[in-house]
Amino acid sequence: MIIKISNESFESVPVFPLKNVQLFPHTILPLNIFEPRYIAMIDYALENDRLITIGDTQFDDTDDDIDDDIDDDIEDESEPPRIRPILGAGVIIAVNKTEDQRYQILVQGVTRVMMLEELDQTMPFRQVSAEILTDKEIDPKQVFQAEDQLRSLLAHFAEENESKAETLYDLLKTAPNAEFLSHMIGANLVHSPIMRQSLFEELNLSRRLEMIYQHIGDLLLQSELEDSTPLH
Repeated sequence: MIIKISNESFESVPVFPLKNVQLFPHTILPLNIFEPRYIAMIDYALENDRLITIGDTQFDDTDDDIDDDIDDDIEDESEPPRIRPILGAGVIIAVNKTEDQRYQILVQGVTRVMMLEELDQTMPFRQVSAEILTDKEIDPKQVFQAEDQLRSLLAHFAEENESKAETLYDLLKTAPNAEFLSHMIGANLVHSPIMRQSLFEELNLSRRLEMIYQHIGDLLLQSELEDSTPLH
């Protein structure tokens, strides 16, 4: 399901700060919401346009380990953490409210937005004004060539990685274009937060495809080195 946002900018939109988390367009992010201010944020979103943004708060150059499952919304700082200026905007597509008043939600990424300014806090949660970002216009032939090379490499990677093969083949079959493919790969195959954030913020589609191609090539090389038998 592809969801589109008609607005080009937003005077105010809720922002959920999450360290090392990127909400890529077209991807689905599960969230378990239990902190009161973020329960209020979800209430607000559900009463309005169901739109929220996810903002990474990681600014240094270290790849901190994080769990694959995002299962808390703790933000334990005396001052609110800084938010990276490019955010993922998404729509809440599924909601479950538990007996203990937590929210379990699914958010589908729709677009990336540039934060213009953080607004004075009048709600329990933070809000920003933002404008939608789109990929830069580039030569379609260049994109086609980069996409074709990446698809070939991903097929080879699937052949060499049985555990990821089914997911990769499904993605190669269903991804309608290079833009969709780049975001899905960035969200699902890139585990380094720094690399993932770089892909998320890159607005040149050809460059994004090249970065993923290099990353998958590195993974293949690493796998081959691990499987090789040392010579004595």
